[in-house]
Amino acid sequence: MLCFSTMLPRTISALFGIAVFTVNFAEARQAKSTTDALSHAEPCASQTVGDIKSVVATGKVVANRYSNEYFGLSVTAANGEIQAPVFVNAEAQRARLMDASALLKVHPFRYSMGVLVDSCAKNPLIHSLEQYVRAVSHQLTKESVETLEPIREEFPIDISGVRFVGTVMKVSIRGQVYYRGVYATFLNGYIFGLDVKADDTERLQELLTSMIRLQGKDVTAQSSAASKTTQSTAAESYPNTADGLHSLLTDLLAVAKGDDEGKVWSKIAQMEIPDCENWFTRTYGQEKGQALAGAYGKSLKLSDQQFEMLWVELAKQEGEITINKLDAANRRFDLAKKDDALANPTDEFKADWKKTDSSAGPARQAIGYFCFVDGKFRLKSFPHEVQILSTTKPGPILPGKLISRVQPMYPETARTLRLRGMVSVNVVIRKDGTVTVQNVGAGHPLLAPAAVTAVQQWKYEPTTVSGEPVDVQVKAYVTFEFSPQQSEQKQ
Repeated sequence: MLCFSTMLPRTISALFGIAVFTVNFAEARQAKSTTDALSHAEPCASQTVGDIKSVVATGKVVANRYSNEYFGLSVTAANGEIQAPVFVNAEAQRARLMDASALLKVHPFRYSMGVLVDSCAKNPLIHSLEQYVRAVSHQLTKESVETLEPIREEFPIDISGVRFVGTVMKVSIRGQVYYRGVYATFLNGYIFGLDVKADDTERLQELLTSMIRLQGKDVTAQSSAASKTTQSTAAESYPNTADGLHSLLTDLLAVAKGDDEGKVWSKIAQMEIPDCENWFTRTYGQEKGQALAGAYGKSLKLSDQQFEMLWVELAKQEGEITINKLDAANRRFDLAKKDDALANPTDEFKADWKKTDSSAGPARQAIGYFCFVDGKFRLKSFPHEVQILSTTKPGPILPGKLISRVQPMYPETARTLRLRGMVSVNVVIRKDGTVTVQNVGAGHPLLAPAAVTAVQQWKYEPTTVSGEPVDVQVKAYVTFEFSPQQSEQKQ
């Protein structure tokens, strides 16, 4: 069985984004001018650059998605896994930011994709994208133990609205064939490269279209692209008002209804609080701010994932978004007493959803608590609210707790495909602690039935109001983590 390697041979790695670029360009098809008509971007050496360690630090992996704030990048590995970062060379200002690969490594499911960056300042001889791609192709052909045959050389290609130059090669090894695409652009002071492998050229194009999202941060791109980016930025500028947040969430809902997970994830990633420890400390004071920042950082990955699942669920419904501005006494993160003042007051909002159709599921759901930081709305917390159904009497509430959890059986088909992920289930916890499932909120259809079957068998210590048990509506989460020996599911 032929498996795609996500790592390049050492000598090729030394060229493609890992070590000093020392190619003899005289060998690399001098017939092609470095001032090709294809190339419109500014020379690489003229671009400014952020330090590679800082660039790498803005990257993160959540489930099967990688995002990098510096490049405005989001990569979604469908039925795949991601490793990041793979390699960093601080001295040479180069890195292989991530590798994505298919979990099922057989035709036609297998693929791999690497993202590589190489500082323009460290490569002053690179004057065009065609020159770079041509040199990479030449060196790969020269050094690889595989047989590489260029089938399309130095062509322009649009990837997520950004202009790249690419080359595609046919690779033969031990009688088997696959295709490899190398694509590059100048982005924020770096040569930004993609190294993609698939079983056919159509699959290469499909992977580029479905996996990559770029937010158009290339300040040196051609004027039309810069204009497009400016227009996009202006169109997505939301004022610090209830109406502004409503517009943002309405746009997010529209993206979710378009069934484009990459775009949904990209928008959610922009809602994270940047430099959260500094912000919480400024806003709530040193002691309280540090505690809140720690809690925020620990819950960030899970909150982002569950927040995304909520929008997948809401996209299947018709409903209304409501926004309420909170006063200091009602702020979610204000742990002070009611009459205490914040160290640095900031506007905060709570967003909710009201379902207006007859579909299954809760009639109302909390969306989240938001604040306005550095010119954007940020998700401060994704609430897990309990809605009391069986009483209207006031009194102290004691939340219930899970006392018996049945682990779901990993579906055989999902195991074969190595599927993993989270399933959200809307449930009612009865006064006697038993569970009634309303519906599946979101999750892979091959995993959802197993999650429902398990959750129906869970047992809770009931929620009480003034000491009396009540029915409550909550959302339960089941995470499927695949391993060959066993399946681990976590709530």
